[in-house]
Amino acid sequence: MDTDAFRNIIPLSDNGFYISAEDKYRIISPTSNDLLYTPPNTGKEPKRDFKYKGPYQLPQKPSNFKFFYIYQASDKAGAVTELYRYFNSGYKDDRFAFPRMQDYIKVPFELDISKNIEFDKVENAVTTVRNAVKKAEWLPDTQYMALFVNPVPKLEKDETRNNIYYKIKEILLYENVLTQVIKSEHLWKYGKPNNYFNTFLPHIEIAILAKLGGIPWKLNRLPINELIVGVGAFYSIKHKTKFVGSAFCFNNEGIFKGFDCFRHDDTISLAGSIREAVGKFIVTNHTATRLVIHFYKDISKKKLQPIIETLHALGLPIPVIIVTINKTESKELLGFDLLDPDNLMPISGTIMKVGYTEYLLFNNTRYDPNSKPAQKEYHFPVKIALSCTVEGILDDMDLVEQLIDQVYQFSRMYWKSTDQQSLPVTIKYPEMVASIYPYFQHDKLPDFGKENLWFL
Repeated sequence: MDTDAFRNIIPLSDNGFYISAEDKYRIISPTSNDLLYTPPNTGKEPKRDFKYKGPYQLPQKPSNFKFFYIYQASDKAGAVTELYRYFNSGYKDDRFAFPRMQDYIKVPFELDISKNIEFDKVENAVTTVRNAVKKAEWLPDTQYMALFVNPVPKLEKDETRNNIYYKIKEILLYENVLTQVIKSEHLWKYGKPNNYFNTFLPHIEIAILAKLGGIPWKLNRLPINELIVGVGAFYSIKHKTKFVGSAFCFNNEGIFKGFDCFRHDDTISLAGSIREAVGKFIVTNHTATRLVIHFYKDISKKKLQPIIETLHALGLPIPVIIVTINKTESKELLGFDLLDPDNLMPISGTIMKVGYTEYLLFNNTRYDPNSKPAQKEYHFPVKIALSCTVEGILDDMDLVEQLIDQVYQFSRMYWKSTDQQSLPVTIKYPEMVASIYPYFQHDKLPDFGKENLWFL
């Protein structure tokens, strides 16, 4: 097959690789890796930087925060006690010590033991929590967070036992109470503490800070009047017929502004939530340079149509740019840095054109030619496609780079972990909601649930 005639039709490279021309790829500015922590501190990697540079912004309101435990009685002396010790006093270890909560995320660990809920066995957990919540007297101007020490193991196959997580989360959410779930097996196993729980603590406490309304870190960029809406539409694998759509709103600094989600194939409501978000944004900012919509790729044209019609009906005098992001990282198209045969991973932020308005984005932790990404962060490239309501606007490669740079930077605004992500939160967050919301009994989220990151 590898003949001159074949190569005239499909020009395969002699060395097995297609060498991209210089005008077909770019590398995003290194400043796009910069994150802002407690001003004026900046850094690139939350895993390394947050501990020393602190959160960008603490929760603004309410001014009081209270924690309480939900746990199985048999876990009280082990897992629950250990968790209290870690949050209150820190993780003591000669090599890998971890500070107490107040020193790490700057939020005091104030425990209200009068709200603690203890159940005798998993089968009674939901009923016990529901009854306790009904009787509870919550203090005004106080945000409560339940620390649910979940006794159900990660590999549990019993669906009923697994579902207590979702049911308890829903009960509390509709009472305006946040939840942080920790598996008891991660804290205490075989009658002794888990010696590696310090590796869980950064992720848990960052998520707690974000749920309470704090901003662990943000993009180090100047604010502009631009609204970014991440739209997800997903099928729950477990609930095969249940469609979940959600619209997440952010400003250009990556700061979360609210979201909503819907059951089944209610794309009309989904479109309405985008219209409402745009309306609020214009009222607040008066002017806007553009509206950027991040779409999850696998939405059919039929389901997209109400959203597109809504955008046209708005009659916005600004460009509406649709950035389609393939959630399944591209495996049929790969790229290699042949100038570095020992590493081969392209530098993070490399953009390669692979179609008329299609691009690959390499997003990893190799920030410069001399660095090497962490082993678990050798991500496949993400495939991105662009379209716009203004014809010809995407012929400007500088604008294209700005739009892809935005996708790149939004991958750094993930607050469930300090690990680098390859996908932006505009796609990751709707996916996370989709994994939880189908289990809820209510048809609509409460207003409280639209204003915070309870799903982290």
